[in-house]
Amino acid sequence: MKKNSSLTDYKKMSLENLRKELQKNKEALYKIKFQKTVEEFKDVTQIRKMKCKIAQILTLITQKENEVAE
Repeated sequence: MKKNSSLTDYKKMSLENLRKELQKNKEALYKIKFQKTVEEFKDVTQIRKMKCKIAQILTLITQKENEVAE
């Protein structure tokens, strides 16, 4: 259920806010990967979830850019 609610939140965001959210998620993914390499991080499913969020945001950015271009 949470996955759908965050997607609807992302859909309501402006293009500028989506780009900020994308940057924030990329930084969080980098930190998670770093923690994993130094073995401080045990929940590796977080990496997959973060990648999924990033992909969703990138898709929405592309859709919104295409809408503006038309």
